[in-house]
Amino acid sequence: MTSTTAFDTHDGVKELPGEVTDYIIDFLHDDIDSLKTCALIARAWTGTAHFHVFRTWPVVCRQDEPDRSAGELLKWAASDSAGTREVATLIIEAARPSGTVTHTLPIGDLGRLMPHMPNVRNVTLQNVVLDAPPTVQSTPDSRRLSLARLSILACKTPEDSFTHIGHLLCLFPVIDRLYFAETVCGWDECMESEPWFTPLLSALRIGELDMHCVEEAGSDYHGYTGIVCLLQRADPTCWPLRRLGMAFPQPFGTPPIYLFLTPCAKCLSDLAVDVLPSVLRRRSLRGFYTRELQACTSLKILRLSTLALAHSDGRISDGKDAQLYGADSNALQSNVELVEFVPPQLEHIVISVFHSASLDAETQKTDELVLRSAPDWAPLDEALSRLTNLKSIVCVVAELEEWEGYDVEGRIDEFIRAQGLLETGSLPGPLLALSETSADAYIGLLCNAFPRAASARRLHIAVMS
Repeated sequence: MTSTTAFDTHDGVKELPGEVTDYIIDFLHDDIDSLKTCALIARAWTGTAHFHVFRTWPVVCRQDEPDRSAGELLKWAASDSAGTREVATLIIEAARPSGTVTHTLPIGDLGRLMPHMPNVRNVTLQNVVLDAPPTVQSTPDSRRLSLARLSILACKTPEDSFTHIGHLLCLFPVIDRLYFAETVCGWDECMESEPWFTPLLSALRIGELDMHCVEEAGSDYHGYTGIVCLLQRADPTCWPLRRLGMAFPQPFGTPPIYLFLTPCAKCLSDLAVDVLPSVLRRRSLRGFYTRELQACTSLKILRLSTLALAHSDGRISDGKDAQLYGADSNALQSNVELVEFVPPQLEHIVISVFHSASLDAETQKTDELVLRSAPDWAPLDEALSRLTNLKSIVCVVAELEEWEGYDVEGRIDEFIRAQGLLETGSLPGPLLALSETSADAYIGLLCNAFPRAASARRLHIAVMS
């Protein structure tokens, strides 16, 4: 197999007359699956179908497969610039045997690839070691159009250093949404003297930032210290972060919430805090006494995903009812502490409730009873009632068998937008009637948990499946 075979789009098939090909492509314009199939079967069509195929079909590199690596994609790009020019979504990933990230993505390869992909808007890096050796000289690429999204999922850097993330951000200094999951990045003050650091700080623009924790971490865990330090050093007037999402609490070395909030307090309009009962520790609760929330004078939406009910990770087993009770109670208490300090202009609160249909009847009943008996429902309802400008409390009951996958919050956001749940203002939406679904008990629980909100006709409950 030659170096470009895996990405080659030409096979020597004689092209059809241009008007015939154009007619076929136009006919299949709204049927992208058929268009992709036709372009693969008759590859001479690919030249005409480039715009349609590559704007909707991601290019996927596999760092664990030599003929599909980013380096091989670079060779293909050099030989077929017409194909790569239309690519809108790039995914670079690798297998993760035994949960270990071992395959390296040289940042230099990605940097050399980007000039061939001027229309890339979404980049996902997953299960790879991001490595920028000392010889790499990065400067922010101000010529690039902004990325709609950069996702860094379960990646590593040598020595957990933020330096390599910094070199990556130099390639994409303007990002509408930066999504971190299970990616640790510490901070080394020595990097601040590097020639790329100050230009990056001046050029970087991020609209939304989401971070999700590493659930299994040791005592040397750095959390997201690198992101905190970057926020603290940025000029908030130049970097107007409008949305911040955090999965908390990350154990050990994770910075407290207020360190994330302070640098962007004036511009933040949407805050999501996901308390994870499976990793919550009682000593971590003090991190939710967050008076700095009151300084967020532009905040309109607070999203809480703290009621993550029992699911397939085995939280409920023989003799663990007390442990589950403690976890759910801690999560609710954290909810109360956050709501106590929200600024008065807040308009919407979203509470996501996850549950699993795969639980057996006995386990599900135990989960419902334990959660229902948690003592902080009344304080939470009372705290919500004091928010006089609050227009709605939206509870989303989500039955997600794969809810542990990445960006569940993004799917919930899309659901909320599609349903117009944050556009109803104070107009009452009907409380969902109980039916035969497995979500019934949780709907009933939420109706009973917020009597003040229900009587004020501000409570909206929706089921997402």
